[in-house]
Amino acid sequence: MKIRVIILSFFVAIIFGLFIQQSAQGEVVSYNYAGKKLTITLLGDSYSAGNGADGYEYGPNICHRNSNNWAEMYKRWLSNNGLSVTLINRACSGAKINDFLEDKSAGSVVKTISDDPSKLATNEQIIKYAEDRDICNIKPNNDLKVAYRIISSAIGSKRGKNQKRVNIRCNYTIRRQLDIVDRSTDMVMMTIGGNDLGFDGIVKSCFTAVIRSASDCKTKINDARNLLDKLEDRTKTILSSLNSRLRPDAKIVLLGYPLLALDNGEKLSDFSVASEVRKLGLEGNSRQKKVVEEYNKSLGKEKVIFIDSLPKRFSGHEPDASIFKKNHDRWIHEFLEPNAFNMSSWYHPNLFGHSNYMSALREKVPLPNLVKPITKTNGDIDVVFVIDTTGSMGSSISAVRNNIRNIVESISSKTKSARFALVTYQDHPCCGGSSGDYPSKIETDFTSSAEVFNKAVNSIQLGNGGDDEESVYSGIKAGLNLQWRAGVKKIMIVIGDAPAKDPEPVTELTEQSIVDAAYAVDPAQIYIIDTSGHDAMASVMSLTERTGGAYLQADDNDKLVDQVNASVENVTNKPNAWINRQYVAKIGDTLELDGAGSYSANGKIVKYEWDVDQDGVYDVTTDKPFVNYTFTKEFSGLLTLRVTDSSGLTNVATTTLTVSDDGDEHEREFDNCPDVANPDQADYDKDGIGDACDSDPGYLEEYGYYQMLEYEKNQAKKDDSKKENTNRKSVNVASNNKVNGGDKKKIATMDSGGKDVKLQENGGVNEVKLREAQGKSEDNNEGKNGSSWFGIAAAVGMVAVSVVTIAIKVYPANSWRHLSLFCNLKQILSQQ
Repeated sequence: MKIRVIILSFFVAIIFGLFIQQSAQGEVVSYNYAGKKLTITLLGDSYSAGNGADGYEYGPNICHRNSNNWAEMYKRWLSNNGLSVTLINRACSGAKINDFLEDKSAGSVVKTISDDPSKLATNEQIIKYAEDRDICNIKPNNDLKVAYRIISSAIGSKRGKNQKRVNIRCNYTIRRQLDIVDRSTDMVMMTIGGNDLGFDGIVKSCFTAVIRSASDCKTKINDARNLLDKLEDRTKTILSSLNSRLRPDAKIVLLGYPLLALDNGEKLSDFSVASEVRKLGLEGNSRQKKVVEEYNKSLGKEKVIFIDSLPKRFSGHEPDASIFKKNHDRWIHEFLEPNAFNMSSWYHPNLFGHSNYMSALREKVPLPNLVKPITKTNGDIDVVFVIDTTGSMGSSISAVRNNIRNIVESISSKTKSARFALVTYQDHPCCGGSSGDYPSKIETDFTSSAEVFNKAVNSIQLGNGGDDEESVYSGIKAGLNLQWRAGVKKIMIVIGDAPAKDPEPVTELTEQSIVDAAYAVDPAQIYIIDTSGHDAMASVMSLTERTGGAYLQADDNDKLVDQVNASVENVTNKPNAWINRQYVAKIGDTLELDGAGSYSANGKIVKYEWDVDQDGVYDVTTDKPFVNYTFTKEFSGLLTLRVTDSSGLTNVATTTLTVSDDGDEHEREFDNCPDVANPDQADYDKDGIGDACDSDPGYLEEYGYYQMLEYEKNQAKKDDSKKENTNRKSVNVASNNKVNGGDKKKIATMDSGGKDVKLQENGGVNEVKLREAQGKSEDNNEGKNGSSWFGIAAAVGMVAVSVVTIAIKVYPANSWRHLSLFCNLKQILSQQ
């Protein structure tokens, strides 16, 4: 016991010494990356998406992308060291290697629309009506696609007016993960492969209280071993596919997995379940390491970094394979954790687990070789040309054709990566155009190939045109609907000689709807070059100004080319504005808004302005990239950030923001738990009531919930209960769930092994509070001495926690390092 006290005092003295030293000498910063930037793309499965982290979820329902996952922690650490980071999360829970290569089905919902029958007369009108109003809730900047299927329709009367009611099924698809990766990416981070080996089946067959069995567990493990060769081949395919899309200097970081069982020899009947699950995990990590080494050798350089330290780092912190015992120092949620109604978190890292993933990254990734200096030629840009192809535009189109190669080369020379797309427009044949005209046409989608783009320009065919006005808005909208890259500058160059129809027939597009659509893509700045010679397009000048672009004139073909180059030059000179992730809040929540990915090649960002309700008025102004904001009313739309650099130049970024009464993105009318946040809308028993608010979601018995309650009840009656059940804390009853059937079905909300771990809103991932649970000595033989030890340890422990908590607030850049030291201290003491 004296040894424990001495060791505890020694480590507390070290912790105090660290902070005294920092107080005397100033903050010790490991790195200083001011004036540099890094673009990170996060891919993979649930261990990347963030299942189990203590944050809000955003993005497609099934993906469980979490605002506090290890990648977010890593990003915040980088930002605190001066680096401008663009982090794009496209990881998705349940993902397999095939989801890198093909689109992934994401389920469906049925929505209903109702309006005047004349507006819903044809299937085409119905689909367009649904798209314009986003009834399927496809948020801007999302990787979701939707296919509409009309199920039924009926005409009736509402308040004396005829109404047509249509039921539409929204079939969702998530774009393949490879699509987000291109030459703008500096580093790809990912975990992948666990689901290909049957992660879910192994967990259920080997660890689930009621349905597990030795034979099923053994079969699942053997099945996984038989898939290891295939996993190797498929992993090579992914690495090769990623490499083909990246720049030669970009890196791929593949992280392994921790093991899913303590090394304690736990058996299931006569089957050594703990040992066999651990062997499989080690073999899987070993195979991934082998693939990476062989792939790097084939390239003659280290393109891929494999982080193989997770099994060792998590050693002693894995779940206990026993049904009735818990590892009190676990970094992975077990069943029914953090509560009985969030299955997606089970057997995924808790907050400590995510922080240790982040630490593993910090140890292994060679940042000095990855970060890029912020220069005018080191940015990324997407450019869409929208060209009027009616008959009067012949000479202007010839000028573009004759100079397109030089234009593309000039733009490419000013950026790290550039993509180009081409859209043409004429007019609606029904409403002012000629019979062969069209409102808009995509000649080529985004491409980085000058040859492909040049071919598309040369293939443009002129139409006739009818009246003086054209379908300008249809052309612009078609360009805005393309898949723009996240985190890059975006410009649309419209070349025409006739005004827009406002509102436009058929589409009903207006200037306002175009401005909204431009902002929704983060935003796209619209530049209009008028070749009429008499200001024919001057009526859309306000459109360009509202999107950050400009209205320009070109009286001759030479000036046209000059104006194209000037437009791109104007955009590339502006600072880069970036908002990290999408935001979801409950009314009353305080979230940290993160604009730290913004930067300028002309100086520093000196002002950050936030518009939190899309009213065009900036609600918060600060000179820092992070700011806390408390949301007080419901809202669904765009969060806008305007940055200003030291040269006085400005730029704008947007992302989606949802503030609701329950804290998820689902409209109350269609939410299966309207009073409880349940982003995934999980409904295990398909009864129409979401698991998060269902008194009996249908799996509690299957997963041994009642069995464990009964076990605890029996243990409490035994005189030696403390010795037999030291590693399990009694459950708490969730206050927001009422269960029929009496005390037997009380709903458990587990903590993380005797610790309540909560990320504080005001400091993002920088402030972690640990509240050590009250308890008695684990060893009855220590008697009074044991009680004395507990009192001393608790007192000194509280001092240590206070020191660490204060230090995290004052020294955020090093907070995780000191927190890790404190956690290791606890582990050492528990083993004495």
